[in-house]
Amino acid sequence: MKNITVCIKGEHPTLKFAAEELIKYLSMMSSDICVKQSFDECGENTIILDLLDETSFDIDTVSVNIKGLCGTIKGSNPRSVLYAVYKYLEKLGARWVRHGKDGEYIPKDHNFEKDVVEFCETAKYKHRCMCTEGALSFENLLDNIDWVAKMGFNEYYVQGILPEVNLKRWHSHIGNPLLPAEDISTERLCEIKKCLEKEIKKRDLIYYTVGHGWHSEPFGMTSLVETENENITVPEGVEELLAMLNGKRGIYNNSVAVTHLCYSNPRARKGIIDYAVQYCKDHPEMDYLLFPLADGANNHCECNECSKYRPSDLYVKLLNELDEVLTREGIPAKVAIAVYCDFLWAPTQGKFNNPDRFIYVYSPFHRTLYLHNPQIRNGSGAYKDIGRLFTTEELPKYERNKLKMPETSEELISFLRSWQEWQDVDAFAHEYYYYVGEHYFDFGSVYLARVIYDDIRELPKYKLNGMLTCQTQRAFLPTGIGSYVMAKALWNDEIPYEDMERDYFTASFGEKGEMFRKYFNYLSRLAHEKPNVPFDTVKETCNKMIEYINALDIDEMDECRRASIKYVLFHCNLLIRQMEAEKATYAYGDIDGAEKEWKELIHYARVNEMSVQPVFDLQLYFTHLGGRAFGKYSSHYGALSKWWQDWDESDK
Repeated sequence: MKNITVCIKGEHPTLKFAAEELIKYLSMMSSDICVKQSFDECGENTIILDLLDETSFDIDTVSVNIKGLCGTIKGSNPRSVLYAVYKYLEKLGARWVRHGKDGEYIPKDHNFEKDVVEFCETAKYKHRCMCTEGALSFENLLDNIDWVAKMGFNEYYVQGILPEVNLKRWHSHIGNPLLPAEDISTERLCEIKKCLEKEIKKRDLIYYTVGHGWHSEPFGMTSLVETENENITVPEGVEELLAMLNGKRGIYNNSVAVTHLCYSNPRARKGIIDYAVQYCKDHPEMDYLLFPLADGANNHCECNECSKYRPSDLYVKLLNELDEVLTREGIPAKVAIAVYCDFLWAPTQGKFNNPDRFIYVYSPFHRTLYLHNPQIRNGSGAYKDIGRLFTTEELPKYERNKLKMPETSEELISFLRSWQEWQDVDAFAHEYYYYVGEHYFDFGSVYLARVIYDDIRELPKYKLNGMLTCQTQRAFLPTGIGSYVMAKALWNDEIPYEDMERDYFTASFGEKGEMFRKYFNYLSRLAHEKPNVPFDTVKETCNKMIEYINALDIDEMDECRRASIKYVLFHCNLLIRQMEAEKATYAYGDIDGAEKEWKELIHYARVNEMSVQPVFDLQLYFTHLGGRAFGKYSSHYGALSKWWQDWDESDK
């Protein structure tokens, strides 16, 4: 038994956590070593964890120099030391192919004697952020925070004043009457958020929070209701602050979430600012405030004063006033600005008084169809397909509440360029690859992974310094290749895509990795055949995979690879039933004629949900199925309780 010492140079908690992680995984790799932690160097067989001479909050650099089990692991800041630990372990063969314990592959019986691991590298992109979306359990969130740090994401965004929407989606079990709906109290939500913040800071990740709600929460109105609410009570004195539309102030379309305020009214702006400043004081652990306003388009105030300005002009006025108070109070938090919907049209008046406070969050929400779907319509174009950009003069003119939202990447990037020409500040892309369930159309999951890779490589061309991915945290079925590639490319986009793909499938399936890689590539090609998906060929391919898996000796595999195959088996059975339902719908010309097949598919997904819960967002899948059944996508979770509701009784 050889004794190894991991020596920590510094008192930051993340350095201690990095040492604990290193000790844990080295011990898993070999039973012939005994690893302990120390703050003193112990000579032979000592690995030192330390900061590089030049530390940085913004730039993540890692440096490893180890021979055998002696040397240094360093980073430009505490989280970079943690990244350096994980990257060192990757050099020894460790991989994290999805979140959760069954997603880690750790080689056993490793011989460290001849190891020479030397490298120094800096992350390509400054912003590498994961955002909470989908129906999530507390455990899903904890697993994902752990996974993003292992994969080199440096920022984490917990949406909402509280993570209410995502957790209630899970606990309500919408779409699965086989699971009892559960309540989750405000007190429990507060406990969960504090725990999430603790885990984020344990890893020294940059912490983003809030997002939508600034236009409503300060005035006693919640915007967290996901469906239209017919019984909204507007608090006394607040109605005069709501946007005026067609001569009347009130809640727009029975939804607080999409109701803008009269932003020319100083009282409305002050209410938002006071609330935001107090939030910052109460949450000093927060690094970035996400600061979108109401989540809607073509519903801005038409009063005489607001009509003198574009929405973005009043947005900038509000943000400058917020910055003034934050500066006076000595609060360093940065503010992220949503460039989307009506706010795509850049300001025409004023400038940011303190541009270092702000960052553009370019959010091309109307470009959320990333795949070329022959049965619906073509996607809106990957970044690599962008042609000539429009000048500001060529862009559609701003016309209050009569705007047609742009859908092509050329238009959307051109709107971003107009903001950059107005005032150049830091910026990143806010993308939605795994947000509306479209990824379930990419049966093999590799087509979208390639789109993500290509998009990331194009970001510098448009002065976008990274990406925030707004996605379900459970985007790992049939595999997690897309999220894996995203993480790897945001760190280093010079690695060829093919190398990332092969590495992922080898890690997930071992010596069978190349066969599974070819299988998933073939499934993705079938999903994109024109004019229609070949339903029978997809079914035949899945049935052959089931036969192949049944012949494998899965018991001899490690936990990670057994789980990978289990998830493939579920996906095969799910996809076979989906093809039956789609084929029947295509034959009958409507969903009612295929009711038997759709019921069987839905029942199979419900019965097996808990066995695949960490990797499969059933609610999002059902949203996707609504699109497949009716020939369109729905990006609104409120719609997902509608289309199969008449069939629920058979499963209760």
